[in-house]
Amino acid sequence: MRPTILGLAFAVALPVFALSLGTSLRADDVTPPPPASQPEPAPEGQGPPRDPAKIAAMRDTVTNMLIAKLGDRANAPAESVFKNIKVMKGIPAQRLLRIMNMGFGNSLGVGCGHCHAMGGKWDSDEKKNKQIARDMWNMTATINNDLLAKIPNLDEDNKVVNCTTCHRGDTTPATQMPAPKPAH
Repeated sequence: MRPTILGLAFAVALPVFALSLGTSLRADDVTPPPPASQPEPAPEGQGPPRDPAKIAAMRDTVTNMLIAKLGDRANAPAESVFKNIKVMKGIPAQRLLRIMNMGFGNSLGVGCGHCHAMGGKWDSDEKKNKQIARDMWNMTATINNDLLAKIPNLDEDNKVVNCTTCHRGDTTPATQMPAPKPAH
């Protein structure tokens, strides 16, 4: 079986990320994500094909293994476990990992490398997307806590926005409605 680029990135990134947590997680400890069907072609001129299922499987595997390796630090405040936490302070470390996986990764359809510098520099701020994610986190907090709270007739279930509200699995926020389906 020939290794894929995603599989190689997974094997390299996981132990490096584990080192940043001070764990002894190795690539050998990880079962690679299951193969998916045909990859989704990337838009013309925008890099290799993206396979959302493989990206999600890799994120899920990494997240679950890292949470398991946190041990008794899983419920410690994220800033006491990880370096360079600027938002989400006070959130348990395991919850921060789940938010990054599902809240950011799944909502934008990306892997960890979208915001994080690879090669053991997970706490680095060199990628602008990391600061954008922080700013967006603060923006949604303002919308949820300050703006939506001022709309008296909203049902409680509708008083929250998150990454998925706008992004819907893409890095670019949805700004148009999909084309209507033809009537049968």
